Amino acid sequence: MRRATRPAERLGADIAGVLAFIEDIDHEAAALQERGRLLHEEIDTLINAATNRSMRTLTVISTLLIPPTLIVGAFGMNVPGIP
Repeated sequence: MRRATRPAERLGADIAGVLAFIEDIDHEAAALQERGRLLHEEIDTLINAATNRSMRTLTVISTLLIPPTLIVGAFGMNVPGIP
């Protein structure tokens, strides 16, 4: 009877070791996923900052060019009375 219980005990210990190893892998995968998510958010922040700078520059340029465009458009019409 003793011989029959010893392999079962060893098998139980082996299974517990394998389960602990799998849990460690699961925790490491979750940590890597979290790090990847944070890195993705950081990259998105940098891209949004660059986009905002570009949009600010385009807004300033278009704001400065709207009045001359309106004046040139008004004087470019073939309307009597405008020299």
